[in-house]
Amino acid sequence: MRKRFVSVITILVILTAGFVGVSYGKPLAPTIRIGVLTNSTGPLYFAGAIQKTASALAGEDLYDASVKTLFFYEDVGNTVADAKTAFKKLRANDVDVVIGPLTSASTVAVLKADERDPLPIIAPSPIDQNVDGSLADVNWLFRMATTNDQDNYALVDLIARDKRPNIALVAGTDPYSIESRLGLARGLVFRGYSEVHGFSVTEQKALRSTKPDVLVLTTLEESVSFMNSMSDWVSQIKKVYLVQGNLANYSMYNWAGSLNGAQAVAPTDSFPGGFKTRLLTALNKHYLLNSTNQSVFTLGKRIYDSVLAAGRVFKSGDSHEIYRKRLAQAKSEGQSLFSADGLYLMQKYTIFSYGSSGLFSPVAVFDPNSP
Repeated sequence: MRKRFVSVITILVILTAGFVGVSYGKPLAPTIRIGVLTNSTGPLYFAGAIQKTASALAGEDLYDASVKTLFFYEDVGNTVADAKTAFKKLRANDVDVVIGPLTSASTVAVLKADERDPLPIIAPSPIDQNVDGSLADVNWLFRMATTNDQDNYALVDLIARDKRPNIALVAGTDPYSIESRLGLARGLVFRGYSEVHGFSVTEQKALRSTKPDVLVLTTLEESVSFMNSMSDWVSQIKKVYLVQGNLANYSMYNWAGSLNGAQAVAPTDSFPGGFKTRLLTALNKHYLLNSTNQSVFTLGKRIYDSVLAAGRVFKSGDSHEIYRKRLAQAKSEGQSLFSADGLYLMQKYTIFSYGSSGLFSPVAVFDPNSP
């Protein structure tokens, strides 16, 4: 069993070296050592304070569940080399788990540094779905945000509930748009749809010769130019769906009414009672409480959830491999938190619908994992 440092100090101390000890007045067991890779410098410098604060809030709540936390914070800096160095510093402090950085590039760098005697890594923000955290067919990367494919399959689930048979998928010319169209096509075919047809925004003459029951636009920034020339055709289609990247205010365009009734889905941000106030109080940013921009709360909640997931399954004396297995089997509300390859399984989605003015609003929440 590894030696553990147990603090009896009742305050949170943040040192410039990156070590934070959290204790709440009485010795507790088990004690989990959590490394947090922060974005405290560079383009995402503003995120560092949120990462540290949300971690501390989760530490308080784990204490209430009789789990003590020791946090070690390291900044991933601006380069791949900085990210690797930060991870190695956390490893030197004998952490049990690492809450990963916010970008795909830094996550890949950390995974590369984690290949020898790997540690479980929890990715709190959306990272490229092609990032692979497996070694010898064993997954060490656990995601707390969904991938593009998962979001597309949620849209497939919504489309399938409508049971309209003939579907046209129209993509833009950028790789993300094309990849989304392919992912949707796979999901629909898997659901038993045989009349699924893919088009490019450039194939407008071919599109006008078709009469699909359903149109799905993955056109992203090319949506406006497409609608400028095709809105009369779009308005004749029974049901229109947009991918998350197409959710935008189209009220300034004369074709806005063509999207009346169109729907899209996006991951639902859910915050427990008092979480926003606690986070903003600790950050001393109360003015953000009524802000329409939820990014601070979304990031904070994902960091908070990552720390809770890490702490709730930890047992003293676990090897890294045993602890990885516990994390892989974590549950929330009686359901598995992660898939076998570390995908997040608890995401619910908000359904948005467009009115005749070209503005969208939430109309329902649904869970693609439920019947």
